[in-house]
Amino acid sequence: MARRKPRSKLSPGYLRRLERGEARGLTLSQMRGHAKAGETPVSGISTYKDEQRLLKAIRLLEEDGYTFSRAARESGVSTERLRRYAHETGYATKERGRWRVPESQRGRALFPIYSEGEFRRIRLSNPGDKTKLAQYMNRVRFALASNRPGRLSEFGGQYVTDDDGVRHYFETDLRVIQVLEDLYAGDIEELFESY
Repeated sequence: MARRKPRSKLSPGYLRRLERGEARGLTLSQMRGHAKAGETPVSGISTYKDEQRLLKAIRLLEEDGYTFSRAARESGVSTERLRRYAHETGYATKERGRWRVPESQRGRALFPIYSEGEFRRIRLSNPGDKTKLAQYMNRVRFALASNRPGRLSEFGGQYVTDDDGVRHYFETDLRVIQVLEDLYAGDIEELFESY
């Protein structure tokens, strides 16, 4: 184990960070910005794109030949961050010295949907709902590319039901979808095409 420097040898900026962290009751790892598994990150900032990278790493763990560090590296996240995410969500657990995705989590993909003025990510297992959602999202792409909102009207009042039994009604107002598309630019396409 590496020895810690005495406080007298630390830089003034780092000392201020430690003092602020101690006043807030944080652990040393939280103060350093690398919270351990089970600890709350200080920043609390987790963007949608970051979460998609973490989910991609979890999906890679399901494939043969992928170690935890390789899945993290190929997904563009740190091993520490992926370990904390796996621990907090239960998407992966450690069994006999190896990280594995439990059977209950395998293949449970998050699908994007514009619903009731929001962009959501939902879990779908029902093939009929997956097909309906794919048709809707393809129609959304067409409407965005051609600026023809009329093509969405046939989805008015329709919905899909997620794995938790919650109904998600399709958003058919193209102006709302355009605003959401700007907010999540690139992420939606990346997530949708990954399944």
